[in-house]
Amino acid sequence: MKRIFLVAAMVLVHLSSCSSTHKKTRELTPGQKAIEAEIQEHADEFRVCHNKGQNQNATGFIRVVFDVHQSGRVIGTGIQEATLQDSVVQECVLGVIENIRFPEQKTKSVQITYPLIFN
Repeated sequence: MKRIFLVAAMVLVHLSSCSSTHKKTRELTPGQKAIEAEIQEHADEFRVCHNKGQNQNATGFIRVVFDVHQSGRVIGTGIQEATLQDSVVQECVLGVIENIRFPEQKTKSVQITYPLIFN
């Protein structure tokens, strides 16, 4: 299984301004750009997850890890690490990730680690 770490391409979900900001520390490969584009398209859904939480002013990050099948379907999700300790928000975020369809790929499956930052 190929692993992709998108730590260099973090999505910062700014709930107060309801905008999504891209922070880049190095050039992304075309595959990483496609993955980030798909996640960016769901930024509003991640904001909704945060608003469902027990404390809508809570800040922190949730680093998700998920597997994408060759077809582009997500076949497994989990929380690798989180400072935003709200199980309602975490479960909602995983649900959003599970429903994203990524572009088809040449490899059988890819494991992706992606941090979502809520502030």
